[in-house]
Amino acid sequence: MNRRSALLAMAGLGLGAMLPAHAHANAWPEKPITIVVAFAPGGAVDFTARTVANHLAQRTGWKVAVVNRPGGNGIIGASEVAKAAPDGYTLLCTLDAHSINQILNPKVSYDTLQSFDYLSLLATIPQVLVTPAQSDIKTFEQFVAQAKGRDDPYGITGFASTSHLNLVSILNHYKLPANFINYKGASELLTNLLGGHIAYASTAISGVLAHVDSQRLNAIAISSRERSALLPDVPSVSEFIPGYDMESWVGLVAPAGIPEDIKKIIAAEIRQTLGNQDVIEVFKKSGFNVVASSEAEFTERVKRDQIRAVELIEKKLLTTH
Repeated sequence: MNRRSALLAMAGLGLGAMLPAHAHANAWPEKPITIVVAFAPGGAVDFTARTVANHLAQRTGWKVAVVNRPGGNGIIGASEVAKAAPDGYTLLCTLDAHSINQILNPKVSYDTLQSFDYLSLLATIPQVLVTPAQSDIKTFEQFVAQAKGRDDPYGITGFASTSHLNLVSILNHYKLPANFINYKGASELLTNLLGGHIAYASTAISGVLAHVDSQRLNAIAISSRERSALLPDVPSVSEFIPGYDMESWVGLVAPAGIPEDIKKIIAAEIRQTLGNQDVIEVFKKSGFNVVASSEAEFTERVKRDQIRAVELIEKKLLTTH
């Protein structure tokens, strides 16, 4: 078995699911639902989970609690939910780092694909490549030209996060040097970027809109396939690298083996909630794109993330623990 096959096998790709049978739902839900957020309060995952939970509770009358279990780039929360009963009462709200945690750290206590049912994507969040206002890099073309032969440090918010993978992928495409500083969060990253301590950064659109509007930051490219309506003059990276698409996602996950009728109930209510115009507007103002996917579409997204991570590992652009 070659290295790629071994890495993908560890992540569960290509293995047949062996899920236990369960009794059908009867008047579900009969008790409160807990959504475990695998990251700290105040971030994109927490914001998404609480927005969806609040509107879901208002519309259905269900009791929905949101609890934060941060740590390990989402591993702590995922480990807790993987061990929960597959009855729909304990769900996980997490982001794209979840897809590849097992590949980077094979010692995690769960199998990314076999331990979970991927109920629905909730939102996608594009990354923006930004430079300080005082920088002479104000366009993507200038970024590529000036990065050649230089080793200026750039900022990311988490190893193997979309912030990191976005820049690694762009730099690798143009064969540019990579020298990153990993910050604990977007706030610390932006403070250092605005102060000119790093040359550029990739971060979520929601965190930079105000700084771009006030001309404290230059937005030079956005990672989504299409331009954002919030930054219509900022080109997408795909205009320079055909087919490029690198967005964070936030999704709702359950322990593997939830009965199909309960899955259908949850999926239907999530679709209704995400279709609510008030919910759409709340997300839109923060630069989030509402996505109500099927389980198959969500699972396929996770598999694509894993394949991309393995490719970066093979190129020695990511390292495993």
